[in-house]
Amino acid sequence: MFLFRLLRFLILILLTLLGVFFAYRYQQTLPVCGDQFAAAPERFSQLWWTCPRELNRHARVIGNIGNKDFVDVKFSVDNSRGWALSYDGRVFGTTDGGSQWAKLGQAEIGGRFTQLKFDEDGLHGWILGGSSAWTFGPGSTDLLTTNDGGKTWTPYKGSDAISGLKDNSSGMVWAKDGNRAWLLGAQNTILHSKDGGKQWKHQFIGSKDDVLLDIAFDKDGKTGWAVGELRSILKTTDGGEHWQRISNFPKKSDDASANEYRRSYFSTVSVSGDGQQIWINGDDGEIIGSSDAGLHWHLQPTPFNRLKIIQISDDGLHWWAINNEGNESAILIETHDAGKTWLEKKTPANFVIRRVAIAKDNQHIWMVGSEGGIIASNNAGLNWSTQASHFSANIFDVNIHTDTGQSWFVSNKGLWRSLDNGNTWIQAIRDEVNTNGGGQLPLISFDVSGQTGLISGSWREYPEQLLRTYDGGNTWQRFSPQSPPKTEQEELFFSPFQANGFLMTKDSQQIVIHDDKRIFSSLDYGKTWKETQRTSTDENLSQDHSAQGFCSVGYEYEIGGDTVDLRKQYDWQSSHFCQLYEKGERMDRQQHPEFASPHKEFQFSNVEVLSEDEKKWTKYAWGKFYPIMWLNLSGDAQRGIAVSRTPGTIIASEDGSEHWREYPLPTTSRLNTVRYSSNEKQAWAVGEHNAMFMSEDNGKTWQAKGQYQRLPPPWFYALCSGLGLICLLLVIDKIRKHVGVKHNLTA
Repeated sequence: MFLFRLLRFLILILLTLLGVFFAYRYQQTLPVCGDQFAAAPERFSQLWWTCPRELNRHARVIGNIGNKDFVDVKFSVDNSRGWALSYDGRVFGTTDGGSQWAKLGQAEIGGRFTQLKFDEDGLHGWILGGSSAWTFGPGSTDLLTTNDGGKTWTPYKGSDAISGLKDNSSGMVWAKDGNRAWLLGAQNTILHSKDGGKQWKHQFIGSKDDVLLDIAFDKDGKTGWAVGELRSILKTTDGGEHWQRISNFPKKSDDASANEYRRSYFSTVSVSGDGQQIWINGDDGEIIGSSDAGLHWHLQPTPFNRLKIIQISDDGLHWWAINNEGNESAILIETHDAGKTWLEKKTPANFVIRRVAIAKDNQHIWMVGSEGGIIASNNAGLNWSTQASHFSANIFDVNIHTDTGQSWFVSNKGLWRSLDNGNTWIQAIRDEVNTNGGGQLPLISFDVSGQTGLISGSWREYPEQLLRTYDGGNTWQRFSPQSPPKTEQEELFFSPFQANGFLMTKDSQQIVIHDDKRIFSSLDYGKTWKETQRTSTDENLSQDHSAQGFCSVGYEYEIGGDTVDLRKQYDWQSSHFCQLYEKGERMDRQQHPEFASPHKEFQFSNVEVLSEDEKKWTKYAWGKFYPIMWLNLSGDAQRGIAVSRTPGTIIASEDGSEHWREYPLPTTSRLNTVRYSSNEKQAWAVGEHNAMFMSEDNGKTWQAKGQYQRLPPPWFYALCSGLGLICLLLVIDKIRKHVGVKHNLTA
């Protein structure tokens, strides 16, 4: 009897474990929910129960193909085998419609790649790339081929027509038979191959004005169109043997100036399978179309500004296009009545769309783009799944307050907060930082109590805004030190203040906020502000800054002989930072009295780097001074750490900046900022692609922080708890009955 009860108990435990196992396997197939840069689902909501939990969702990774920018994608006729190409020549493949992607191979030559093509056998393929010609030398067109499914790629050397091109090609198109192909050469030429790309010859050599940008053919490969700059249109009806110019298309308005006309161009051309429907995109969103193979043309109105048609069905009725191509706000749209009405397709893409592949069944769609993004739909865009993504944040600044356990970082994807010393992060403010216009990167700072904080930065929703908090970051308010205009006359000459930096003392009593023209200062915790205008007449604002009690250091580099500001760093005049800079400035004046103005950045010449075999330290010898982008010193100035301009590298000092040594971090990302924690026992470095690292030995070794973790959804834990509780109650019941029986027998 005892063995029978034990067996029933073991079976119950086994069934419970099997239930947990299958529930766990099932939840692994569930996709994560929502935009990774949006707030997590509200607690106890339906999404909260059903969506997998995510820790550090800003660093979410799907798939294992990295964060390379994809530029092209192709799929086989059966929609199972697919290939994706990154701009640096990496080729990825799938055999299950995109559920799993893996790297196949990579081009071993440099340049930027743009297109790929594979035969139906999946073995033979081509990738097209090259480098642009520039002031100091010619470019090239690189055509590579593979015969082993993309594992190895060999540069094409079968024709002088390809090797003679001195700039990168703008496009390539293949006929349906897989043998005939056309390539747009950089020298205003069209090249043609009849044997699957083995041999190429010139079909068209135009004038210097014929800068061609796109080419397309009908399904028979007979009728083709090429378009380009200066609104050029070329047509062929014999497979490219002869090309003629077309000029009977609608022109821009008569009031357009000659310069505007010369700057305009046709960017893309699409042709239906029967060759009757032709649609051409202009540079300003205009579309011209023809439904009779180019005999007559008309302007096609659309409700969108920047529309690029990407595919037209053989009957010419069904089109797919991208609006606002090249931006994160790009959307996929379609029409099924030749452009009369349009339907917008909602997608989960928060990346820049580069290329779209649409299957012949018009149901399967794949979109690829920046940050390793691949999304797919198998029902014509009604529902989407993310097949791969490595969307990342560019972290600009970080603040670690070890006493309160609270940490912050500001990135191009908003403000993020940690309550466990930087291990896990949640979004505090959702807004995108706009860095397209240049200027200073966003900054964040808290006082010694961790209660008063300031943030500066240029935001998409609120350009050039300042944020502050007095309650440890629980609430943030937008503010400006500038008083609003009081009269209509003042409003006429009112110039909104656009802060590009600030300083705050440790007790937050004194605050200075500045831009290129004005400086605002406060001595009462930001309650009242005093404005100071620029007094110096040159571009160097150091005199004004010094008068207000702080110094500025610019980090620069040269491009083509021009000096470009990377960013500027500010600190109080009495700080060790400013004293170190002024020490170098004095030495520079003594050594080079002939220069009217001193250097504008730190000039570290006493830097050691590890030798290539990493066995001994040698003096940095690539230049006179070691270039840095950001510097942070400890309170006693004995320790210092600086961001190198070499990606994934810092330099550190432990003897008052007398000597520095270079140390690598486990990343190839460019770093933006390095700061000590509030107790100065840790150093934190942040940068591009979610780069976040912490060091406890002043930069010698680093460990990654804020890494992504995917956990089961809450319903899984509730299920496990429920099953466990049922088992426990059954066991208690059996024990109670067993004890009761023994008691009765004893009685």
